Amino acid sequence: MFIVRLQIQHHMLAEYEKIKVFCKFLPLKEPSPAHPFTNVVINFCASTKAHRDTGDKGWCTAITFAACEGGQLCLYELGLVFDCGVGDMVVFQSSKQTHFNLHIKGIRASLVLHSDRMAEKWGDHYNRWGPYVH
Repeated sequence: MFIVRLQIQHHMLAEYEKIKVFCKFLPLKEPSPAHPFTNVVINFCASTKAHRDTGDKGWCTAITFAACEGGQLCLYELGLVFDCGVGDMVVFQSSKQTHFNLHIKGIRASLVLHSDRMAEKWGDHYNRWGPYVH
């Protein structure tokens, strides 16, 4: 994950600064394994319908870690189709851009890092637990 963090920090510094703020406020002050994001999702053989992740906050990144035929990541409004190989990383705004994966043949796996929109409530006032947080 360290390499992912460095790439996002290097290429998207302003967005990195906005994303990482939520990681400072996690319960028990534990670091997020997905830093600068707060959430990790592992997809196996996922072929999705077109959707937007309305619960996501800002940017997300998808990293392919198993090869297959098909499974391209499509960003509808931008008209982009990514034929991702093992280790490729795509960063996009999952709540604002309609996206989906094409059908696959074989085994495909990806790691998706994102931050939850509801994390703002934790960052603002610890979900009303502020007086109890030390």
